[in-house]
Amino acid sequence: MRLWPGIIISMLLFVSCGGGINGERDDGEMDGLTDGDLVDPSDQSDHSDQTDQAKNDDPVAVDNATDDFVDESPDLLSDESSDEPVDGSVDADDLLSTDDDAGPLPQTIAGPTITLNDNPLVPLAAKGTLKTNIPTRLRITIASTEGARVAELPGVATADHSFPVLGLFPGLSNTITVEMKVEGGNYIAAGAPVILDAPALPADFPPLTVLSAQPDAMEPGWTLLNISRSNGNGNTDGVFGCLLAAVDSAGRVGWYYHDTAGDCYDFGLMADGSLMIQFLPRIIMTDMLGNVTAAWHPEKRTPLYDFSVPVAVETFHHAVTEMPSGNLLTLDTDKRTVADWPTSETDPAAAPADATITGDEAVEFSRDGTVLHRYLMLDLLDPYRIGYTSIRMFKQWSHANAVYYDESDDTVVVSLRNQSVVMKIGRADGLIKWMLGPHDNWDAPWASYLLTPVGDPFAWNYYQHAPTILDDGTLLLFDNGAYRAFPYETIYPATDNWSRAVIFDVDPFAMTVSQVWEWGGDTGEKIYSSYLSDADHLPQTGNILITFGGITTDASGTPTDDLLNCAISARIIEVTRGAGPSQKVFDLSIDDPAAALRGWRVYRSARWPMLYPAPQD
Repeated sequence: MRLWPGIIISMLLFVSCGGGINGERDDGEMDGLTDGDLVDPSDQSDHSDQTDQAKNDDPVAVDNATDDFVDESPDLLSDESSDEPVDGSVDADDLLSTDDDAGPLPQTIAGPTITLNDNPLVPLAAKGTLKTNIPTRLRITIASTEGARVAELPGVATADHSFPVLGLFPGLSNTITVEMKVEGGNYIAAGAPVILDAPALPADFPPLTVLSAQPDAMEPGWTLLNISRSNGNGNTDGVFGCLLAAVDSAGRVGWYYHDTAGDCYDFGLMADGSLMIQFLPRIIMTDMLGNVTAAWHPEKRTPLYDFSVPVAVETFHHAVTEMPSGNLLTLDTDKRTVADWPTSETDPAAAPADATITGDEAVEFSRDGTVLHRYLMLDLLDPYRIGYTSIRMFKQWSHANAVYYDESDDTVVVSLRNQSVVMKIGRADGLIKWMLGPHDNWDAPWASYLLTPVGDPFAWNYYQHAPTILDDGTLLLFDNGAYRAFPYETIYPATDNWSRAVIFDVDPFAMTVSQVWEWGGDTGEKIYSSYLSDADHLPQTGNILITFGGITTDASGTPTDDLLNCAISARIIEVTRGAGPSQKVFDLSIDDPAAALRGWRVYRSARWPMLYPAPQD
């Protein structure tokens, strides 16, 4: 019986305890303020531009906001407004200032009106409207018994405002205050505060526990998590679906996107401020209210949206990147029949046999769906070199899990998990530039592309994830450390193993690599995340956000590499990077090993400075 390619791919992607290929789901102007900051609304020193009524009748003064989550930065809410209060709505005849030099004052004509979002994909959000007499910018304060969050909305000034309200406190009464200002002016109240009861988190929402946090040392903003669920038998799709959640430094959820139609993988912000999410059968662009504005699908799959653009691929998996040109770079699979392929990962004497194996390809395509470049891994590398899980996990020979565009030299960087190699490829010529990974079992001509390690300490990457090129040209990745061996060597035991974030410095001219920094094991905490996972550089502090996304254990809690029979949890840890040893400043745990559903995992995480994405300059 012939199965459709999409069905075959689905079976491959969601087969292990963690799900996905080989066990993976395979994840404006500001005044120094982010909407992740919490302020104490009982302290009015930073709200001097509120109206007298807002000061006297503020229903949200909070006495129990903890100091840990109050941002006391001196530049927050520093604007000084006019001493004259401005009422909410006014007649059109009263819209001009009596001061000819000052010009017209910003005043409200209608609103603000704020209602809960009617899109079920994003229930913890609201929609607002406001009409002002002249173009203004807006600032929103959301307050509850747990504190207050303040955000300046990005974008150009306008008179007809239609805006999202993000960062609501779930299950609580939220008092939402809208303020407005003209360019170069000060914020003044725009109408009366609006009280909105936000929906509680659903009963099956993943448990988020902050084990430790030092907000003053953390990168400001929200931590975005791509969380999924497993039933303990390898199935993920349909178990819980795609969940992206934003949490503050106390682990409190302020926004989430939940689509039960299927698991999702990579996510990120596009240049226009849209949120991009990569599902197995589609890639979408959406706003923060869940409204899809663009989509792409494999040409043989039925599109979910009428406006979705077909692309000549079998699937999308693991990763998607927007290039500076606006083109998209993603991963597809490549199935081939290979003669005399290895049949065992442990017995070198086992007789080879013909086999249909799954490789990968990196694909660049334009917004209209035109494929511009393809880089087929089975053409570039040795199809007979295998790693542990290349055979036993359904002949996943390469298992690509990340693709990254390096604008500095117009190259494409691809991570191949089952080969334990990160490879740089020329975008224009499609040729290998270098290969980073253990030298085991590479024959000519591939051996000539291997980087030579220099300096000490140094350790190779095994079954890595999420390589990115930093601004200084170094390479950051998450080194899962799985197996720490290749067929037919002895596997390093999971009980003694560890994972780490690591930065390498590659010299492409000398073809050498040195290790610049690491956290994990002896240099941090011994945590073993055998699959999934991520590492991000945080630009303001220089900290590193590390996602131990697939911590697998057996029934007794002992680390295991058996991805078909395991419990799973995740840790999101932020560490400093600077002079002296790195310090842990944030530690978030997602762990709920229920009997029927064997825990939660995280494919990727990110730190956003605010929940209101703005177009990039």
